[in-house]
Amino acid sequence: MGRSGTTDLLLNGMYNVSINKFGINAVVNYKINSANKEEYRFGNKLTAGSFVYYVFPLKNVIISPNLGLLFEHAEASQLQNSKVNLTAGKILQGSIGGEISFNRLAVGLSAQLPLAQNFAANQTKAKVKGMMHVSFAF
Repeated sequence: MGRSGTTDLLLNGMYNVSINKFGINAVVNYKINSANKEEYRFGNKLTAGSFVYYVFPLKNVIISPNLGLLFEHAEASQLQNSKVNLTAGKILQGSIGGEISFNRLAVGLSAQLPLAQNFAANQTKAKVKGMMHVSFAF
């Protein structure tokens, strides 16, 4: 159970194609939210993205810069089966980043810039955000 007091369903799909050192990655996620004990249900959310990347092998290190687009669409939340105003929205973001891998460890950074957005009837504006990940393969 999440912090919202609900049990939700998360569906994920990913596809990766690479030819030589060039690759394209596509990701789709859909989150189906349930209502909590107060009968509040956050809107379902679709997230999709596609990235292109290139692999530069250097001795024991692999550097992979990437460039992509991300789209997110959130449906309106509901309270006791009534739509909650100003809770739906969508955003299209551009992303630029990279990953450095050595042995079984990978570290990546990216920045995401809003290209088009409409959240809460344009009362809420997303700004540039940064993300970092660390991965370890067993």
